[in-house]
Amino acid sequence: MNVSLGSINTTLDILKVSTNTKLEKLHDEMYGSLGSKFGYYILLIISHVIAPVLLAGMIAYEKRGGDPQKRNIINRLQSIGIINQILFTLIVGLVRFWREVFGLIDLDVMIWIDCFACILLYNLIITFDEMTIIQFFYIVVWKRVKRIDDEFWASSISVMTTGVSIWLSFAVHIDESLQLRRFKIHTSNLKQEFEDLRYIELTFFHA
Repeated sequence: MNVSLGSINTTLDILKVSTNTKLEKLHDEMYGSLGSKFGYYILLIISHVIAPVLLAGMIAYEKRGGDPQKRNIINRLQSIGIINQILFTLIVGLVRFWREVFGLIDLDVMIWIDCFACILLYNLIITFDEMTIIQFFYIVVWKRVKRIDDEFWASSISVMTTGVSIWLSFAVHIDESLQLRRFKIHTSNLKQEFEDLRYIELTFFHA
């Protein structure tokens, strides 16, 4: 049986268009009504505008509200972690806003958005893990240490954590697959069946 390369490409294009069309239909089913759109926009404003502003206020107060010399490693790492959380939340909000206004985002663009978002997410997770470990060191190991250069160690740990996060993110994106499920349902020309995407969406909303 002879199968031409042209027919294979045509079949793949049909599958892609079909998946894109089903994603658009799913979006209309979930947010097509006026009430759903209103609720969706309210949640977008609360989660991706108001929340980052409040978090930024926490960081500003932490840095400017008292004596910067009294901020230990944990306080400094906490600020770094919250900054990553703010940027991650803003990226997710912008993706959802773009998808709502302009439609699905092409896979070639979403790969880089997903990669950068993963860097922020990994950085956030690792930073808060490091805070737990350092808290243990403060209580058990460093309890007799009189002085620690908090700014130096916080900066060093931040640079190391960022490097690890970048390496992890690029490593998992070598195969050009999206890692964050919330981005998959907003992406066109995906190399994934619609049924899998629908399962991801339903699982996300019922989690």
